[in-house]
Amino acid sequence: QWPDELIARANEELDNLANVLRKRGVRVDRPTPLDFNQPVRTPDFEHPTMIGCMPARDVLLTVGNEIVEATMSYRARWFEYLAYRPLLLKYFEADPRMRLTAAPKPRLGAASYKAGYFENSSISDFGQIISRADRQDYVTTEFEPLFDAADVTRCGKDLFVQHGFTTNLKGVDWLRRHFPDHRV
Repeated sequence: QWPDELIARANEELDNLANVLRKRGVRVDRPTPLDFNQPVRTPDFEHPTMIGCMPARDVLLTVGNEIVEATMSYRARWFEYLAYRPLLLKYFEADPRMRLTAAPKPRLGAASYKAGYFENSSISDFGQIISRADRQDYVTTEFEPLFDAADVTRCGKDLFVQHGFTTNLKGVDWLRRHFPDHRV
């Protein structure tokens, strides 16, 4: 649970940013607040809380007239798409050419992660984390497609996808199959 004072300051900063953008003629749409302090529970896992509504760029991938809800690989972010769904449905209704796609929702059970991956390391041991990343040794397995939209950069018909801690190779393959007219 975040302290009320910190939440109030963050909301004030977000409101200020939205007002600055509006004054410059930018339409500002904001996600629907959820109670992110509640636990995440599915038949495959339980997590004590959600992370919160992080940047839309992590959850939503825009390619042309299509918005894809990413799979997300953190259990705490499993329901994050719900904050954006009302806006997506509004855009879908307003534009008959818009395509709204939800990538396959992952199970995120034990098979999705390497058992004991963090047992012999500290999150502050960046040297060990960098060494593992150099070997493309990440916490996720190839059990199911996993990707964050933030791991995708679009340049024309090219989609550059970063294989890493939040995107596995099966996620890259899903994107390749889903966007056959693009080079992934």
